[in-house]
Amino acid sequence: MRARLKMHAANIGASIQPVRIDRARSQQYFEGWGTSLCWFANVRYPEGVRQRLFDLLFDPGQGLGLEIVRYNIRGVDPGSPDAGNLPVPRLIAEAFSNSPPFWMTVSGRSMGHHDPKCDNLAPANYDNFVHYLTEGSQRTHLRDMVKPTGKRLWVSGYGCGSHPSDDIQSGLDLSRCILADLNTLQANAWVYWQAVENSPNFWGLITIPFANPTGSALTIGKQYYAMASTAGSSDRGLPSWELTTQTARLLRC
Repeated sequence: MRARLKMHAANIGASIQPVRIDRARSQQYFEGWGTSLCWFANVRYPEGVRQRLFDLLFDPGQGLGLEIVRYNIRGVDPGSPDAGNLPVPRLIAEAFSNSPPFWMTVSGRSMGHHDPKCDNLAPANYDNFVHYLTEGSQRTHLRDMVKPTGKRLWVSGYGCGSHPSDDIQSGLDLSRCILADLNTLQANAWVYWQAVENSPNFWGLITIPFANPTGSALTIGKQYYAMASTAGSSDRGLPSWELTTQTARLLRC
């Protein structure tokens, strides 16, 4: 038995290749990790569950330490474009919109044009829609993004699909995708699709039934731990360096 273990250890040692850090070839600056808030931020959680989710997602000591939130500017009635969204800690905000408000559309509704091939934003409201998206003190970051900022690439809204919570394959797929995006695309930020999903849909890193979000029903999936192993090893605002071996190339972000 000991002989077999020694042979196995020797084989492992022989297969290990040295890793060299080439500091002359610095890559992109990494700005942070994040999640889309989408509809999970509209759920009214009991206080204990809400705090638990915040710790799992945004606390760097107890959870993922996410720093970016993808925020949906909704097309709703005048005067309440953002009503109902759950407040989150002060983070970097990435805003997006699926539709103009209905009063700016051709069809008179935010669900789309009657003809799916046609633009539903009325030409007379192009400037009004830009103002709608960028108004308010909470949207300063979006206004800044309209100005020239140089070449920056954010991966935003990626998800691996629905998998059983104990399926390690989904975690491996997520890790491979993150590494490819950082290495090949040289992404400056990486934002996951909705981190918390409605049970039993496991697109998210965590699931909980939105209709009855009790702490006992909260489930953490393998994708969460895959995200933690990657996001927990990075420092926002620092450059990444190219790591090379004879067989592989890897970026440490």
